[in-house]
Amino acid sequence: MSTAQAFKSMKVFCGLILYQRDETINEPTITIQVINFNLCAILAFHFNMNPPGVEKAISLAASTLMENSGLEGTPMLYHQTDTLLEYHPRDLPFCVTHHAPFHRHFSGVFSETTAAHAYGDADKAEHLARKQEVGIKLLKHRVNGHVLQISRLQGKLLSSYGVNAAKIREICPSIQLSSSSYHIESEIAEVFNTGGITLFTAVARVDYFKNVDLLVDVAVALWSQNIAVRLFIAGGASMDSTELHELSKKVPRQFNRYATFRSKLSRTSLHALFRLAKDSGVFIYPSRYETLGVTPLEAALSGVTTLIANSSLVEASRYFPERFRFQPVKEELCQTILNLQGRNLASLGEILRLHVEAQVSDQRFRMDLYDAWAEFSMQSKSMDFHHFPCQGNELA
Repeated sequence: MSTAQAFKSMKVFCGLILYQRDETINEPTITIQVINFNLCAILAFHFNMNPPGVEKAISLAASTLMENSGLEGTPMLYHQTDTLLEYHPRDLPFCVTHHAPFHRHFSGVFSETTAAHAYGDADKAEHLARKQEVGIKLLKHRVNGHVLQISRLQGKLLSSYGVNAAKIREICPSIQLSSSSYHIESEIAEVFNTGGITLFTAVARVDYFKNVDLLVDVAVALWSQNIAVRLFIAGGASMDSTELHELSKKVPRQFNRYATFRSKLSRTSLHALFRLAKDSGVFIYPSRYETLGVTPLEAALSGVTTLIANSSLVEASRYFPERFRFQPVKEELCQTILNLQGRNLASLGEILRLHVEAQVSDQRFRMDLYDAWAEFSMQSKSMDFHHFPCQGNELA
């Protein structure tokens, strides 16, 4: 269940505030639209605008949605990203979920240079760091600010940065699987119908965080030992992306026929692939740093044998049994895959599904969200709040 659907079931949903970057305008504008049956206020602005003007526009968007909802009281805005926190109206309570890794922590674990590489470049890393620090400062000093946290690590970091722990509530992640009516492309299905194991992963972006290079290195090492496996990697905006090209170059020519690279899959296609891959696929998630890691949870809940990096920096790994976790080094991952040769992957995937399902469910998510929202409302000194989420949706 999505957060918006959960708010609707709680009868506290007023609508969505979506933000759109527009460098051609001088003042923020608000357009009211209905999108997917949700009343939305489209806030157009850019980051060089006068902050009080953007704050006033957000307040107007909130009051407009409230008026159209028929609900009464003071709205509490739920930010699904911390991008707009510095513009949040001072008189309105708010809640935020941090999805991006904190630059302060990531650069401390790795380095400033690595952080610049991971985030795209030094300017992007600096911009993100500044936005995050402003958001953390607001959480520390505004009594009406709260955190819905899906990452235990992020929650601990916020506390260490001085945010009152009473403002932070950990909730179960919401994982939704698409309808079984969708089917995967025949060209992809063929990769999983060879009679052997197919190692695969799927990411939106092929970047430093995802560490997909490790999976390619492992596949090459296995092929060099005459281990018959196939490799399927989906990621990046297009087949012509530099990142995919660099990955494919790591495969020696004599092994090219065993490897398939393609651009990122849609969510429905990915879930269809999971259903297809239960008998022959091993989903591998070698990420270096993830505030959650939705895709491996989706794979596991689909009954796919899923291996995940055993790291406190990869949040989703805590939901997996130890035997489905690996140290993110080539030799150990190779051995873990060798141990799967001849095993019943569908049976292993079902064991994993039951284990993860006991911890991650829509019911648990709804209960966690309801309890947290009620507590935040009481902390804000009023039981008369009606709340709606503000979803960040940057359109460059």
